[in-house]
Amino acid sequence: MTQPTYQAEQSKDGNWTIYNGPIFSVHVDNRGREPLVFSKAWLRKALKRAQTREAEGYYPPLHIRHHGDGDVEPAGKFRITHIESHRHGGKEVPTLFADLVGVRPEVYERIRRGELSYRSVEILDVDEPELDSLAL
Repeated sequence: MTQPTYQAEQSKDGNWTIYNGPIFSVHVDNRGREPLVFSKAWLRKALKRAQTREAEGYYPPLHIRHHGDGDVEPAGKFRITHIESHRHGGKEVPTLFADLVGVRPEVYERIRRGELSYRSVEILDVDEPELDSLAL
């Protein structure tokens, strides 16, 4: 069995928190008609928005599969913690990091086994910097 790469802790209710994982980096998305630029300034605004929403008691959803890719299974929530340089594509790039919180035990075991090793954000409106949910 593969050991987790990230520090994790089980709470009294049985759910898990997985700490300090990279979830979204500066990049240009060229899939549409116009390139979408996710700059460090965009990441900073998304972090600030997440901190404001967290202060209001809101944590965005964590789920298995993207919306539109079949049944979406709830997996917990996430909280964006900071921006830090992270190696991606052979370069150090500014990256948002997050804690995955309230991860159900069966989901945590799938993560440990490497079945859910990737994270992919969902953004509803790129003009309003915010990560609306996170898919595993």
